Amino acid sequence: MSDIVIFIFNKFNIFVKSVKSDQYGRYSAKNLDADQYYCKVPVYDDKDFVKFTGSNPDIDSEITNQYGEGTSRLVTLSAGAPISNFDFGYRIKGLKKIAAQTEHSGLHIFPNPSFWFINVNLPTKENADYYIINHTGAIIQKGIILEGSGRISIEELNTGKYTIIVLYDKTILSKSFMKIEN
Repeated sequence: MSDIVIFIFNKFNIFVKSVKSDQYGRYSAKNLDADQYYCKVPVYDDKDFVKFTGSNPDIDSEITNQYGEGTSRLVTLSAGAPISNFDFGYRIKGLKKIAAQTEHSGLHIFPNPSFWFINVNLPTKENADYYIINHTGAIIQKGIILEGSGRISIEELNTGKYTIIVLYDKTILSKSFMKIEN
């Protein structure tokens, strides 16, 4: 998510600085002294956090709620080292359940499996919002499908199984697809 303000605190719970995520949801906090820090991200009523499990760094978020809701674990920095590549994952509440209930419902995706992109055809000519979620329900990518069809790049996704959820006019469609290695 872009333009998300992230607050950085030191290990004594003292606010240090804030940074804003870029258009790709990335951020970097520079010019911090050598110390231990944690981050706090906004809490939204319609979203849950993808939490840190330690089992898979490709899909794990740094959120542990160790210092309150929406906070990360402590990170130790060397002098002059920026905080970067710190992942905070959101997912729409109940999105994984919605995906399971609406599978195979008029949504056509091809090629499947795919390396670089998927073509999406809807049973309507309306514009639609789409969300690509991983197996934990975290939103990995989102965008808009124009006039009922489009091509979505999946080149940046890791290899694995994903679900695309499409929303338009009170209709929810979903379908799973595989991203494979090139």
